[in-house]
Parts: sequence; structure tokens; C-alpha cells
Amino acid sequence: MKTYRDDPAIQRIEDALPDYLVQGEEQPIEEWMQVGDFNIHVDHWQATNPKAVVLLFHGGGGCGRFLAPYARMAVRAGADAIAPDLPGYGLTEVPQKSALRYDDWRTAASALVSRAADRGLPVIVFGGSMGGLLGYDAVAQTRKASALMVTCFLDVSKPEVRRIAARWPWFGQISGGLLSLAPWLTDRILFPMEYAGNVAAIANDPKVTKAILADRRTGGNAMPLGFLRSFLTSKPLMAPADFDICPVILVHPADDRWTPVEYSKLFFDELAAPKKCVMLDNAGHFPIERPGVDQLEQEIRLAVDKVSAP
Repeated sequence: MKTYRDDPAIQRIEDALPDYLVQGEEQPIEEWMQVGDFNIHVDHWQATNPKAVVLLFHGGGGCGRFLAPYARMAVRAGADAIAPDLPGYGLTEVPQKSALRYDDWRTAASALVSRAADRGLPVIVFGGSMGGLLGYDAVAQTRKASALMVTCFLDVSKPEVRRIAARWPWFGQISGGLLSLAPWLTDRILFPMEYAGNVAAIANDPKVTKAILADRRTGGNAMPLGFLRSFLTSKPLMAPADFDICPVILVHPADDRWTPVEYSKLFFDELAAPKKCVMLDNAGHFPIERPGVDQLEQEIRLAVDKVSAP
């Protein structure tokens, strides 16, 4: 099977990250999970005597290995960490990429939450970028998480959120309706994600952004227009005013140049669940800067301790 070990594209991205995020030689066990027709690649980071499981979902410009810095934080906090490549990204195998739709991500995410919960340990779902609302939907569907932690909420059912999520505001305004005009003609066309979303703002460090955009399985990936259409016309599976399943921690980068916090707050402020918002100082959309990442590690540790307390 394919592996990220000695992978040149991933190595270039890791080389561009700050040293404090990649220190140490520990590596995850690379596993495969069958979910329907998808053979999902998973990075499994193991703690000694784990007291929780942290399940990490990437966004539209990443893969599971991108979340390695946060997985290491989870392990240091005493939790196992599981970071999958969502269908269409990374090393996950799909029978027909052009047939992928956003509901395939929801199905995969919910199955992964259920399997993590089957271990009998408390589950913390962590979502980065687009993975934030995906994690929310998976928790809403399974009701099997003890906490939800996200870097942002991209509720594209709101027009103002569609505008800022897209590379160009006008594209975000019209794209959902435009792609719905003749889906039988356009759905299967592969379209570069860097032109659909503002992936150029994924990181505040130009070296990191360049390395991500050069990887055709992550930031430089192409996905079917049907995936984009189904995402842009989607709505959360549960209204935030009805969501009281578990506590929610919004760990929003304070210097996010793609999705400013006020757009996440449109969704976050409506949540019925116990909630907490922490701004990660000096951190960009892909939070890699200090002191933000140190604040993030503290929040992960607090969440692991809280869900595992007797």
C-alpha cells in the first residue's frame, strides 16, 4: 500500500514548517479503513495508556498528515490521535473520483467517529477549516463524541460565508446556483480547488503555502464540480440552536486571512451546547505560529483531561 514515509511532497511541506512543530522522530502507524467503497488512509498516533481518542478532520486544502502537529499535541496530552485522508485527498483510494459528492465526506466522517467510539474511550472530534463543520455534522449524526473542537465554522448556507470562502467573492455568490443549472453536464468535471477556494490564504508563511499548493493530493488538488456544488448548497445536519450533544471549543486563529472569526461566530453564537471561544494569537488559517499553537496545545490538553475525568 502507499505510504507517506519518505514522500517528497509531504517532506517539502514538513520542511517548510517551523522546527518546533516537527521536532522528534515519532511517526504514526499508517492504517487503512474500509468505509463503503472507500479505502481510507489513516494516520494513527498512539499514546501510552490512552485516556481518550482525538479524531482529526482536515479541510479542503489538506490531508491527515497535515494535522500531525496537532496529533502530536493529543499524544502528549495522553490521547490516541486518528487523522484520516478524506475521500479525494491524500492516499485514500476511491473507485471514481469524478463521482465524489460532499455527502461522501459526511458518510466517511460519521463512520470514523463511530469506529473511534467503539474503542470505549471518550472521543474528541477536531476539525480544521472545512473540517470544522464536517466534524459538527458527524457528531450531530452519531451523537458519539464527548467534545468538539474546531478552528472555524464554514456554514456555506449563509451567503456572506460563501463569499469569503471562495477565491473571489463573486464566485462564492453565484457558484452554487450556477453549478446547479446543469449538474448532469458539469458534476463530473474535475476543478482545481485553488481556484474554487482561497487556498492561497491557507497559511500566512509563503513558503508553507507554496509547498501545499505544489502537492496535487492536497492544496493543489482537483475535485469534481459535483463535490463543490453539493458542498455549496449544503446545510448543517442539525440547527446550531438544537445542538446540545457535547461541549464545543472554537480555537480560532486570530490572524486568519481566509476566514475571519466573525463569520465563524455567526454559527458558533447560535449553539445551544456549552461553548468556549479561544483566539489563537498570531496564528493563520493553518495555525502554525506561536504563541497560538501553544494556546492550542493547552486547549487540547484541557479537553482530554475533562472528557477523561472520572
